[in-house]
This record gives sequence, structure tokens and C-alpha cells, in this order.
Amino acid sequence: MEIINEEIICGKKVWKFCGVTIFEKIKHNEKIEFKICGIVMLKIIEKEKFNSKLPDNFLGETILPYEVDLINKFVPMMQKQNFKDDFLCLTKGLDKDSLRIVELIVSRLRIYKLFEKIHFCEEERKDIEFVKEAQKEIIKFGDENFYFRGYFLPIPCFSANVIIFKHSINSIVDMEKIKAKDIIDVGGFIGDSALILSSYTDKKVYSFEALQVNFEAMKKTIELNRLTNVKLEKLALGSEPGEAKMPKCDLIASGLSIQINGDLPFENYETVPMETLDNYVEINNLSVGLIKVDIEGFEQEFLKGAEQTIKKQKPTLLISIYHNYNDFFKIKPLIESWDIGYTFKIVKPNDGGIVLETLLLAEFIEQI
Repeated sequence: MEIINEEIICGKKVWKFCGVTIFEKIKHNEKIEFKICGIVMLKIIEKEKFNSKLPDNFLGETILPYEVDLINKFVPMMQKQNFKDDFLCLTKGLDKDSLRIVELIVSRLRIYKLFEKIHFCEEERKDIEFVKEAQKEIIKFGDENFYFRGYFLPIPCFSANVIIFKHSINSIVDMEKIKAKDIIDVGGFIGDSALILSSYTDKKVYSFEALQVNFEAMKKTIELNRLTNVKLEKLALGSEPGEAKMPKCDLIASGLSIQINGDLPFENYETVPMETLDNYVEINNLSVGLIKVDIEGFEQEFLKGAEQTIKKQKPTLLISIYHNYNDFFKIKPLIESWDIGYTFKIVKPNDGGIVLETLLLAEFIEQI
């Protein structure tokens, strides 16, 4: 049984979410009225005018092509029979704010798929506009020297999720516990996350990036910001030691996933060493307080190789779950099955996306 489905009720075509009507299309003579969550958003005469007459609080231009691709992959999976079970498993035990985020993501995925537009509330729109305006503050000091609000990067790629919203770190309850321990940054990209995370620990940030061109940019970021507590590792982290393959790029790139078997979806690639976090932590005798992971859908393979560290040290986890349906719905149950005692939250910045940059926050909170 689908959680979101279409029904015809008294001549009204409605879309329901968990039995609650979220979207209605009502025809009154020649007029068609559209409602979102009971609020009339639009009245038109001809159906064909729907997209051209959408009010300002419906946005489409903020949805990036990469996210449109994600939406096209997510929604068919939400048509499957086990979707209800996946939804209930993810939302079990979540706080009210986290539940609301999941509800909005799921409903908006379907609405965008239908109309290629999405509705944002006034508070969300203010945040989206704030991000847009903030990007205008970037200052160029040289070809590989860009500045924004106290931070330097070798390219003008100041991600709002990282630089402005700081990976939603403010949602963590006990930051003091992290301060005295090492931080693991998996998927270092150009070093922007390491740059932010370095101020949250008195020990070191260990940042892992497999792609050569990104790794070179990471080194420049560390140099530009004169960071002394960040250790860079050109290394993939997965479920077992060995080798992995990455697309070979001449330009800095994100959104590229690690491949360990099967047919490669790219012609030119580089082979990179792969290790497990468990082995790395043991060899280097690390005390881990926080693990941030964003590796383009390879998160579950990483977790398999980090299980013992997570079980033993109970670090706070910030894991990207937006890259595919399975990550979104299956990572939380996977960690729950380890019976560690984590408290879970779903966090997402108001950056104009629907599912992009959604994180699972898992924190072990000591009982007093």
C-alpha cells in the first residue's frame, strides 16, 4: 500500500500522504482550484495554464539538474509495495522536527515529479534568498584564492551546506565530547569540510579524499587557511582493504562515486587504495568523536568497514543519506541494528533543494 496515493473524492482529485490530504485539484464549472495542505494556492481556468500561472511561492529554478536526476530515481522506488514499511522504519523514534523534514521531503518529491515546481513556506524562502545573496559576497584575490566570510578556497565553490550551515553541527547536543577527540571527514572534496570541522576539535581532523584533482585542491585549502590540525589522506574508505576505481578528471569534481566491482560507468579512471576506517583507527590509535560522511552513495560500504569503531567509541555521526533511496531509508535501520543506543535526527538546510544535503545525525547521549 502506498503512503502517497491519488483518490477521487466527491469529484475532487486528491493526493494523500499517510491518509492526510496534502494536494487537491477541484473543478468548479470552468475553474480549477489547487490546494496544498488545505490552502488555496492557485485558481485557473484551463489546466494547460497550470505551470505558467504558478504563484511566486512555487519554485522550480532552485532545483539543480543533479537533484532532478535524484528525484527521477527516488519517486519510482516510492511506488513499490514496501515503501510504507521503509517510511515507518525510518521515522520510528524520530523527534517532531525530524519527522516533519521526512514528511516534507517525501511529499515534495512526488509533487515536483508531477508539476516540476515546489512550494516553500515563507521561512524557507527567506533562507533561500539569504543563501543567494550571501554568494554575492565572494571576493577573488587571485586565480586560486577566493574568500568568503573568513574562509579561503582555491575555487569559488562555497557550499551553503558546508560554509553557511556548517553541516548542521548546531543540532548536535554535546559538542564538548567532540572537542577532546579526533574528527573523521570522509569525502573531503576540496577541504571545505575540514576547514569548518577544524575549529570544533582540540585534536586533529583526518580528511579522506580519493580523487587526485580534488586532493590537490584540498592541499591548497589547508595552505591558504594555514591550518595545522588537519591531516589529509588520499585514500578511499570502504568495507574492506584493497583498491577502488574513480573517474579520472582534469577538473575539480563532486558527485562521483567509488566503484569496486562490476562494469565501470566511465572510460578513464584512476585506481586508488582503499582501507577500512576500523583498520585506520586502530593503526593510528585514534579517539574518534565525530564522523562526517558524504561519498556519493558509497556510505553503506563505508559503514561496513567502520562498524567496530562506531560500536566501540560511539562517535557522533553526520551521514549524507540523499544520494539514493536505499541510503535514505536503510542507513538508519542499519545503525539501529547494531544496538548502540544512538538518538537519531534528520537534518536538512533550507537551501532551495528537496532532498539534497539531507543528513542523518546519530548521537550517543549519556544518561545522567
